[in-house]
Amino acid sequence: MAPQLLLRSLMIQHQSSAVTSQELQTQLEQLYSKISATVTAAVGKAVTTLQADITDLGQRTAQLETRMTEAVHQHNVLVDEFDRLSNDFYSTQLHLEDMENRDRRQNLRIKVIPNNIMAAELPAYLQELFQTIAPAIPIGDWRLDRAHRALGQLQIYSDLAPSTLAKRRALKGLTMQLREIGIRYKWGFPFKLMVSHNDKTFLLHDPDEMAAFAKKLGLTDNTDQGAGKTRETISSAPQKNGTPTKANKSTTA
Repeated sequence: MAPQLLLRSLMIQHQSSAVTSQELQTQLEQLYSKISATVTAAVGKAVTTLQADITDLGQRTAQLETRMTEAVHQHNVLVDEFDRLSNDFYSTQLHLEDMENRDRRQNLRIKVIPNNIMAAELPAYLQELFQTIAPAIPIGDWRLDRAHRALGQLQIYSDLAPSTLAKRRALKGLTMQLREIGIRYKWGFPFKLMVSHNDKTFLLHDPDEMAAFAKKLGLTDNTDQGAGKTRETISSAPQKNGTPTKANKSTTA
């Protein structure tokens, strides 16, 4: 075959197998439509699933908030009840302490008996001592419970409840300072510290309020000696600073 005929034949074959721009555009549009439909379907399915999850999460969150609100309410009810019972318990302790002190009013604690008084001589010695102190009371009316021997001068104390003694020890720093500066004070019942200062009488009922009480008297903050016996350690009642506090929704979220 002549070269001219061969070249012409190849050109005809090439033209018959070539893709026109219109056909290419049509194929690309079809491919784009398929890809777009596939992506749209996948995204739509994912969005639907995500919306369902968000809705479910919102419902569960609402349920948790409702339960939390109920829990906060119940907690606050318990706090109120705890405070009421704590105050009732402390008031009962004070009442029992006062009753015990009233029952002990006729008792005396005798300390520091002279060493030359033998144990067998204690009853007669004490009866003679009491007759000297209160001659109007018959000797037979004095009933001896027990005697305590120690070094030092003879001392006679009122017989007090242990809780009252603990409260007095808690106020030791304050009473020491009062004695040092010459301010008069005395103890009262039910438990109280009565201080006379500048023609006024100041009353302290709770050792926990000692610092504020000293401030009222114009004393320096040097009353911590012997302190630390708060309501909890004195009467076994819960301490104010240790009680649970109320909650609210914002603090529990």
